[in-house]
Amino acid sequence: MTDDAPSRSTRPLVALALAVVVVILLPRVPYVHWLLRPLGWLGTLVHETGHAMGAWAMGGVVSYVEVFPNGSGVAATSVGTSPWRRAVVAAGGLVGPAVASVGLLWLGLGPRIARVGLGLLGLFLLGLAAFFTKGFATPIAVGWGAVALVCAWKLSGEWARIGVLVVSVQLALHVYRKSDYLFMAEATTGAGTITSDVGQIALRLGGHYLMWGVAIGVLDVVLLGVGLLGFFFGDRLVARFQR
Repeated sequence: MTDDAPSRSTRPLVALALAVVVVILLPRVPYVHWLLRPLGWLGTLVHETGHAMGAWAMGGVVSYVEVFPNGSGVAATSVGTSPWRRAVVAAGGLVGPAVASVGLLWLGLGPRIARVGLGLLGLFLLGLAAFFTKGFATPIAVGWGAVALVCAWKLSGEWARIGVLVVSVQLALHVYRKSDYLFMAEATTGAGTITSDVGQIALRLGGHYLMWGVAIGVLDVVLLGVGLLGFFFGDRLVARFQR
């Protein structure tokens, strides 16, 4: 079997189990969660970058993206006074990591392309550090960008797939690890207490913040499912379209 041949073994399932343990279970173990904080910082960085992407999509301006050591963050953007535009920016941080997760998981459908996916992630993070990050977010982006590039260069295809899966599950589920992202009206950040993302959406579009939290939470789970479908069965879907 060549390096880029799709895996038919149980290793992807083992990788998924490993990803779940790393992302969901280990952070609940006393003291161990401190060792996993860099993974949480990456999730916050992507979350805040999602806000920035939403601002760009709405024709707005992004001043900077910042992450704080406590795991919170902020994206300084300007999109005018339109309620819809502001709601899109708020939703971008909640949906953006799940969308990034889908892209990474589909790039992980084969061992060789998984290494390409890690390389692209690394270049993106380094570009983010060069132009948009501020303060503590800069070493996070540089550090994880360098790690992704080294992994793309040094890891075997199968280990690259495991790396893609762990990062993707972290991004997709990051929003659930921060309760103030989805199910609270206010969020406490390094910049102080502010209206949460779902609170911002409810303020701009109406409805209760819990309604928006549930809706976005369901959407993120669906996106994770789409990504996992690509990771485990994407090679078969591609083969069908090539017939």
